[in-house]
Amino acid sequence: HLAHAIHLHRVHGPAIVQYREKVCAICEKLAIVLEERNAVIVSKSHEWLRPILAKRHIAFMLEFNYVIGYADHDLFCDLAFGLPMLGWARHSPVLTQRISPDPVPLDRHDDNLQQHNENIIHCLGPSKSPQQEAMAWDKCLIDFSNGGLVGPFYSFIAVCNLLGGFLPRLIRRFSILEQHGGAESASARVIDDCLMGGQNAFTATSACHRPCDLDMWCLLLRIAAEFFGDSLVGSTSDFKAAYRQITAAPEQARSFVVAMWDPVKGCIAYGIAVSQLYGSGSAPLTFSRFPAWCVYALGMAFGLLADHCVDDI
Repeated sequence: HLAHAIHLHRVHGPAIVQYREKVCAICEKLAIVLEERNAVIVSKSHEWLRPILAKRHIAFMLEFNYVIGYADHDLFCDLAFGLPMLGWARHSPVLTQRISPDPVPLDRHDDNLQQHNENIIHCLGPSKSPQQEAMAWDKCLIDFSNGGLVGPFYSFIAVCNLLGGFLPRLIRRFSILEQHGGAESASARVIDDCLMGGQNAFTATSACHRPCDLDMWCLLLRIAAEFFGDSLVGSTSDFKAAYRQITAAPEQARSFVVAMWDPVKGCIAYGIAVSQLYGSGSAPLTFSRFPAWCVYALGMAFGLLADHCVDDI
């Protein structure tokens, strides 16, 4: 895609901007034509995934993926059905190929499950920082409103009934304070502890994401500088709430019930995860398939040189 981006500049020269405008216009028309088909795709998806998928134009991305010839053919079908966080993650043929150790067999999923859940519940309660607790709860409410978590539920029995009477495997949600870039104050990041929850032991991957580092970035800059022989201009893009934009397999919902403390009601709340969790062992790979597609699409369709580091392009 990098070579093709340079090729487009050779072909169109100064008219590359007009070329991009034409591509954008074609994309907009195609998206309109495919709206009805996309509505059908969303309507046929699992009801828990619809709030997330309703914000995505799956039909357009399927067609666009075919046009640019991206090798990860199943990417948007996976998104429509929900991607697993248990067992082997869906394979990416375009990311760095590296096979992890085999996961723990799923037939051991329920070993000491009741004791495990009691341990998770015992860990939850009021924190020593009411301010951080309130910020973390606000993040949880956003997850519920955006559809990344189904809930909140305040009865463990109600969660079991919703899952067909089966005991869930609970995950402890906790928060840390962080302060990025030019932020004037710290914010809370919520983390779902799939290591303590045991879910990561049942997870394995056959590829990995190689983040764009300084070496790769300098290489891209050198390629562009040598070709254009002029000052360079660039921009960045960040996937907000990145993992929450990617669906999770609803058939695995029983294994990913998030337990968190509600400081308003002063009790434990439960949410059923239907998006990728920050703390899942396979979520970084699963998510990275999508910005990798964006980078490829930018090069093939618009002649833009780009790379990504997880959720930053």
